[in-house]
Amino acid sequence: MNKIEAWKTKLSEQGNSSMTQVNWCTANNISLSKFRYWKRKVDSTESAETNFLELSMESTAATAISLEVSGVKINVSPGANPDLLQKVILAAKSC
Repeated sequence: MNKIEAWKTKLSEQGNSSMTQVNWCTANNISLSKFRYWKRKVDSTESAETNFLELSMESTAATAISLEVSGVKINVSPGANPDLLQKVILAAKSC
């Protein structure tokens, strides 16, 4: 288990407890600043995850689509390489 996964578990334990962050940290010998650092880190990691949804078109007509990701406009032509498209979208999200 890596540190992110370990901290997800700890954050979940605190969230499921009836204890405040301060009391939970004291009971578990964890400094509040360390707890809050990892909470921000885990939250930002989870929000950065990208989920893709597969789209199917009922029409056989090939049409281009246009996406806007993080203010970057991406035009996708029929037959575009899906791996390349994924890399482009991830790069645009990091801008």
